[in-house]
This record gives sequence, structure tokens and C-alpha cells, in this order.
Amino acid sequence: MEVLSLVEYERLDLDDLDSAVAERLRDEHGSRIEIRSPWENRQKWGLTSLGWVGFLPVTPEFGLSLQPKVPLASLFRMLEVAYRLAEFRTDGLFDASSVDDLFELLASILARRVLDRVRHGLYRAYVEEERELRFLRGRLDLLGHARTPWRIALPCRFEEHTPDLDDNQLLLWTLLRIARSGLCRREESAARVRRACKALGGIVSVAPFIGSDATGRIYHQLNADYEPLHALCRFFLDHLGPAHELGDRPMLPFLVDMARLFEEFVAEWLSSHLPPYLAALPQEKVPLGTDRQVRFEIDIEILHLPSGRTVAVLDTKYKNQGFPQSADVQQAIAYAEARNCHHAFLVYPQELESPFRGELKNHTVETLAFPLDGDLDAAGERFLEQLLTRLEPKVAALEAGA
Repeated sequence: MEVLSLVEYERLDLDDLDSAVAERLRDEHGSRIEIRSPWENRQKWGLTSLGWVGFLPVTPEFGLSLQPKVPLASLFRMLEVAYRLAEFRTDGLFDASSVDDLFELLASILARRVLDRVRHGLYRAYVEEERELRFLRGRLDLLGHARTPWRIALPCRFEEHTPDLDDNQLLLWTLLRIARSGLCRREESAARVRRACKALGGIVSVAPFIGSDATGRIYHQLNADYEPLHALCRFFLDHLGPAHELGDRPMLPFLVDMARLFEEFVAEWLSSHLPPYLAALPQEKVPLGTDRQVRFEIDIEILHLPSGRTVAVLDTKYKNQGFPQSADVQQAIAYAEARNCHHAFLVYPQELESPFRGELKNHTVETLAFPLDGDLDAAGERFLEQLLTRLEPKVAALEAGA
């Protein structure tokens, strides 16, 4: 496969590009890759990645390796924070030298940890079963038996101590998706993933999952070590291509939407660094209208816990620009109005050439920066300090009972 490398928002000029490849890019990936024809781009084809990182197989013979504009170390740190992967530092998480290496390394880590769990014994729980048996087991379904007294088999209800639980099914489904994706190009990694699939496949049934199924789960003493494994499952299921189409390509696309990752990174970073009287609520949904079918989805809402009041809304903008657009400011004001709060912030991944601050009636819109081109912890501390400084008067008023 011929593979071209594209860096986010940097146009790659080509003297020649197959027309079938160009057509497929336009039809299937127009929202991810901007393609400019020779008559639009000084007699050259122009390709630009619009904020996506990963690998995109376009045809069996041609693919695109999409690289981040931020340093690789910053991308690793963003993924670590957003998906809570800190535990995997001991597995050599930062030994990868490229984005492709990172994805393959994480797949290998997941497979190895699953194999370790299988060797030590999978988590099991009692699940109630209803089955017709030739002998009595558990409780007899008297009503069911009375309806069909001529049947020899007995309708029984009993509890089975089984590992065939969604905790384990989620691991198997993710490993099967990875095995089919083509992500593991090294034989050692691919073989480890296959062994993990085989180890689970004999005792766990196959069931489909999506990334959100790996969140909000309950962990306790018996399955606490599943939490980081499910975090990895969420990472892969969020970014692997669709499972229901085989298509004509030997690999599935594995793509990270950097705008979404930036939003999740900022939300998770705030959740772990805000003072205890404030909370960061990601992806808050606000229904509108009498039928409540229209709704806003606010990236991050800052809640004052003692009063239960929203003190700010944050809208992350992973954009390659030096000044906020009018539509972004209007959107931030609408979010603040919907939540009846005074402050709205537009958060950018770099320092803007001209920071913005504007007031409209009872709302203030400001820009803040969480730069990704250096030490993210230091950048996060500066970002948090600026945010808390602007919220201090409102928080003081709430605590005073105003």
C-alpha cells in the first residue's frame, strides 16, 4: 500500500493523484480531508487533513497517515488524561515513536493484560437462567409446567456462576475489532491479539458494543482491575471504523477526531483539578421548545456545588485560527443564556493573536487558551488560574448568599 503522510491543517501538494482516489476521498471523507483539484491549486492536487489523526485506508493500494500538529508527547498526554490511561505508563506507553506505533502499542497492552486476566481467572457472577431440563435444577416454574403437563422437560429457574458477562464480552468484542482492523502490523502484536481473542472466545459469547458502553460501569473488589481495560476498550471502540461493512480494503480506518479529543481532555483535566466546590460537567444537554426535541449540547458546564448554580459554560474550539468567529461567540452566548449564567468561555488549543472579551446584556464572552505545544501540566495550571480569577466574583457572591 502506498501511504502518504498529512499533518493537520498543512496542505500537501501532489503532481498527480488517481481520479478514482480523489473521487473516493470526496465522497467518503470530505469532512475529514479537504481536496483541491489542479485547476483550484496552481496545477497541483492539494490534500489537507481537517483535524483528524490516525490512519485512513482509501483503497487497497492507497492510504493516508494523518499526523497531529501538536507534539507527539502532547498527543500521548491528551489521550492519557481523556481516557484515564495513566496506569499504562508502566507498560511503556510513551515508548512509541509515531501515532501508528502508539495505536499498536495500546492494542498489544490490552491483549497482554487480557491474557493475564484469563490466566488468573476471569470475573464471574451469578446470572439467572430459565431453561427446560430433563431433571430439576433450582426452582420449578409451576405455572409453566401446569400449562404443558405432557412435556417431559421441566421448566427450571436457576442461577449460573458464569464468566459470560458483559464485562468480559466487552473485552472480546474490542479485541475482535482490533484483530480485523489491521492496526497491528508487527507479527508479535498481531499474534498476541489473536491469542487473547482465542482465550476469551471459548468461554465468552460475542456481543456488539460501542465506546459509551465502557463508561459508567460499576466496579468492586472482584472486578476493579477491569476499569483500565474498559478504558482502553472505549478508546478503540470510539475511534475504529464501522464494524458492519467489510468493504474492499484490507484495513479499517482508525481515526481520532482531535476536536473531540481536545474537548474530552479539557473536561477531564478540569474534573481532576478544580477546587472541591466546583465541578466540570461534560456534554450537558439542554432541551429547548415546548416539545423539547431541539437541544443544545454544551461542551463543559462549570457547576457551583453548594448552590447548584451554573457559573460558566465552556465551548472548546480546536481550530486553526487567530481570532474567534462571530458564529462561535453567538453560540457561546446562547449556551450561557440557556443555563442562565453570566460567563461563557471559548477555549482554544493555542494562544490567540488577539484575545477576545465582549459583553452583551448580562453575558460576558471571553477567550482562554490551553496551549498544547509545550508542558501540558504547566499550561493547564495557567488556564485554570485564569478561569478561576474570572469566576471569583460570581463564586464569592454565591457563597455570600447573593
